[in-house]
Amino acid sequence: MIRVDLPQDKVFNGDHLQGRVEWSSSGKEPRKIEVICRWRLDGSGKKSTEIVKRVVEDNIASRSQITIPFDFAIPLRGPISYGGKLFSVIWEIFVNVDLPLAFDEEETRTFTVQARPYDPKEFDELDEDEEDDEDEDVERQT
Repeated sequence: MIRVDLPQDKVFNGDHLQGRVEWSSSGKEPRKIEVICRWRLDGSGKKSTEIVKRVVEDNIASRSQITIPFDFAIPLRGPISYGGKLFSVIWEIFVNVDLPLAFDEEETRTFTVQARPYDPKEFDELDEDEEDDEDEDVERQT
């Protein structure tokens, strides 16, 4: 059995999503447990998924119950959650328990990423970072 515990199910872009995954054995010992923070584009057109970060627990050692804490940074420049008629942007925590010679156990828990409130200082810093990145690109080309 897999349980994803999120103290909050709404975060702002640029914030951290913290929580934990708890897994209880059903008789088999997994090779690894993978916790993935990702967003996916779903709709009538092209579907895609982008992994933001992952945590892998492979030190199982005959434990019948495993707790994996996580702290994922939600990108400031990433998409925010959106649900429309033509497409949706869905943020989720996906857990895969890799079981040998059996079907893997999986669990998904969605959460909402909201646009953070406008802060002029923060946007000025973003502009400065972009200019620095452009300067580095020009230096590499020459």
